[in-house]
Formats: sequence, structure tokens, C-alpha cells
Amino acid sequence: MPDLKPAMRGDQRPHEKRDEQQWLDEWRRTQEALDKQEQARRRAWLAWLKEQGGRAQYTAWMVLPCNLGDYGLRPLASGTPYWASPFIWVESPDPSGRPQAGAENHLVARVFNLGAGTAAPAKIDFYWADPSVGLGAADAHFIGTEWAEIGPMTSRVVRCATPWIPSYLNNGHECAFLNCDNHVLDPLLLPFQPWADRHVGQRNLAVLPAVAQPFHFWAPGGNRAELHVTALRGVLREVPKEPGNAVRLLGEAAAHLLAGLRPQAVTARRAPGGPRQPPVAGQQVPAKTVIAGVRQTGATRVLARPDDKLHPMPLDGRAPLGEHLFKVDGQAGTAQQIELQLQELTLPLNTFVVLNICHTTAQAVTGGYLLVLAHPAWFRATPHQPMEDESMKIPSQDPQDAALQAMVIAQFPQARLTLQIARAMQKHLPITSIEEIERAVQYVHVDDMYLNPGMVERFGFKSLLPIRDSADLVAKIAGMLRIAAQQGHGGPSSLLAGALPGSRGAAIPAAHFAGPSLFGYTVAKGE
Repeated sequence: MPDLKPAMRGDQRPHEKRDEQQWLDEWRRTQEALDKQEQARRRAWLAWLKEQGGRAQYTAWMVLPCNLGDYGLRPLASGTPYWASPFIWVESPDPSGRPQAGAENHLVARVFNLGAGTAAPAKIDFYWADPSVGLGAADAHFIGTEWAEIGPMTSRVVRCATPWIPSYLNNGHECAFLNCDNHVLDPLLLPFQPWADRHVGQRNLAVLPAVAQPFHFWAPGGNRAELHVTALRGVLREVPKEPGNAVRLLGEAAAHLLAGLRPQAVTARRAPGGPRQPPVAGQQVPAKTVIAGVRQTGATRVLARPDDKLHPMPLDGRAPLGEHLFKVDGQAGTAQQIELQLQELTLPLNTFVVLNICHTTAQAVTGGYLLVLAHPAWFRATPHQPMEDESMKIPSQDPQDAALQAMVIAQFPQARLTLQIARAMQKHLPITSIEEIERAVQYVHVDDMYLNPGMVERFGFKSLLPIRDSADLVAKIAGMLRIAAQQGHGGPSSLLAGALPGSRGAAIPAAHFAGPSLFGYTVAKGE
């Protein structure tokens, strides 16, 4: 009898393939049937809901946010600075974006619709007011109205076509109010009350050069009226070469500080496309380092509010008001002119100071004002004149000689890295404490990598203290890199061996800078 086993094995292979294909086809047909049943079930469920509750309810949800984390929930918590919306700005003849007195300026706002329905027609009313920390409907002067259609879950930039001309009396420092309204689906209920109605936005903000100067504003008196201030010092992660609207950029940076945002830990091996770092970091500073004095000038005016239905924000004992600044004397129903004398500040180009001024009475927070102080170069730059930091710039009378020096530095990694680190730290001189050197190293950018402030301890930057001037800074950084190159593994890429996570570097004697070892085996946090 012939052996049929090979023939059977040969016949089984096509049958096995056919069986597998049939199983896959059956699985697809079953899955399609299940999907159809699920769709039918959902349609039946929605139809039942419609029968039970009538027509499905959805509407627009218009918001003029007061800060970067505002989604329109009202009322706001007591003490929330609602008077400095980062989504309201000015188009001005001044390239820096500051309102220019006696010239035509235009108010611009980004209006959000976070609802499921289209806001159409959406009405946006623009107003201006004199600088004051207690504003209401009676203080607002109408500029113009614009109409827009804002789709669901979108925003739209709305520009007031009617020009606004600030007065020379206030040197262009004015306040702006916006009311938006979709009368049918999402009506405005409490106009001129940003803390209580998400349809209202306010911009009491002035961006000024950090020089000695007075700043005037009005504050209501009586009923135990007081001024409080919070001073914050911020550092930009990157400074644009062409700032464009510097006022808007610095205003948004100040909004990051007021929102309490802080940068996450940065490692030298942060993967491309990882979590984006906030563009600014900051800390609170004493107000006396910024404000030289405050006084009442004696000028007063009567508050025209007989028909004003403004209800101020209730005062909560836990409200973060800041330091006590001044007690405003005067009768209720009058406003007193306050003069704030600002000190001259020596700020690096990437550093700015924010003063959040808050006005309170016995039972309420009546308003506030935001001042941002920055390097004067922000206000000198034009769109055709890039803003540059003059620190650590190589002096040269001959442009060809300057170009030659730049090419030489580029060919020597040690000199190039010394220049990069010294240029970033030179802005913070003199450096005499651990806190100062941590702040200086925080945004040192070396070959497309940031040095994490947490690496200061591991890298031995404390051993460089004290750093008195630029010459001392360059000498110590150059010596640090020179020793790393001599005792390391050689090659341009290993000049920072040991300074970058995951590498082994040179063992520098502890007594070299009268401190601990500068390099050693280090591993970035999380690796």
C-alpha cells in the first residue's frame, strides 16, 4: 500500500490557508454587525433623551480671560488680579506697543468662545478710562463697537476700527474695558465687572523702562482704603532679536508670573519634542527694592457714580494681597491722586519686574493696576533695528577684525564655551552667594542645551564664588574648562565631560578653586 502521508501534508496547506481566510472573513462580518448594533443603540438612546428632555441644550460660552488659566468660571476668588488681561493689547504708532499720547491708537482683543454653539452675532464694546485702581461704568468712556462671529471652541482677534487718542495729561497711560455679548444665546449680565462676569475684560497695565520716574494714578478714598503691592522679578528664557510689540510680550510674561507658573526641571538630555517649558520663571522680591516712595499729590476728583451699580469683589481674609503699601486718606465718594516714585533698576535684558498693586476697602477689593519694568532697550528697538544685548560683546573698530575674532572663537571649542557661559552669567555680576549663582546658571545655554539649576551642586559651581567682575568670571570659567580638557578624554565634544549627564569627566583637585571638586560622575535626574 503506498504511503500517503506526504500527499496529505501537501494537501493540508491550502486547506489551512483557506480555513484561516474564512475565519478572518467571519470575524470581520461579526465585527461589522456588532458596530452596526452599537450605532443603532446610540441612536435610540439619543432619541429617547430628546423625547424625555426636549431639544438638546447647548450654547455659546464667551470669555474674556483675566489670566492664562481663566476658562470663565465666575465669581473669581478674592484677590485674583482681574485687571490685567493678557488678551487685550494696543496697536500703537510706537513700535514698542506703548499707547502714544496725541496719536491714533487701536484697541485689540482676543475673544474666546468655549461653548458648543456659535456666538453670532457677537457684540464687542471698547472703552477707555483714566489710570485708576477702582473703576466702574461711570469711569468708562466709549470708543466703538465691533461685531464678529466666533465659532464653537475657537477664538477670534477683534480690532476696534474706531481710533482711540490718549491724552497727554496721563502720558498715554490709560485703562481699557471690554464688554462682549451674544444677546440671544449668551447675554452679558454684569457689565464692567470682570471678577463677576466672564463677558468683561480689563487692562490696567503699563510697561515702562526701569528708570527713576514717578507714576500717577487715582485711588478712591474713605472706608479704610488701602493699597497693597506684590513685587515679582521675572526672567525670560529667551530674548527675541526683534521684539515687535514689546509691551504685549512683556505683558504676557507678567501674566505667566501672576498665574503662578514655574518652569519644570530641565535636563541636559531633554528629548526633542518633550514638554514645553514655560517662557518665564520668577520669584517674589521686597517692594522697597523697586518703590522709593509713595504719596498723595493733593489732587482730588469727585467720583460720578450715582447710578453706578458696581459691586466690588468681596474681601476674604485669605486673599493674597501682598505687602501693605499705603493708606489712602480722603472722604468716601472722592478719588485721590497717588504718586508712586519708582527707583532706577539695573536689569539684564532678559529680566523684568512686575508690580501688582491692589486697592482694598473694609469689605472689598475694588481694583488694581499692573506695572511692568524692563530694560530701556526694549523701548528703543524698532522692527528694522534688532534688539541686542551689549554684554560680553567683543569691542572692535574694524568690522573685518571683529569677524576674524568670531571665526577664531568658533574654531576653538574652549573659547566658544567660555564665551557662551560667561555671556549668560555676566548679567548677574557680582555673584557672591549660592542663591545668586543658582539664578545666574539657571538659563545658561551651552550648545543647544540648558544647564539645570539642580546641577549647580553636582557641577561644583559653588567653588567659583565669589565672582567679582567680568574679568574674574572669564578667568574662572576658562580655567574650569581648560582643566576639564586636559584631564578629560580629549576632543572638542568632551570639553564638558562630566558636566553633561551620563558622562565621566576629569577629577579636578578640590583645592584648585579652594572648594570641592568641579567635575565627577553625574547623572541627570530621572535617568
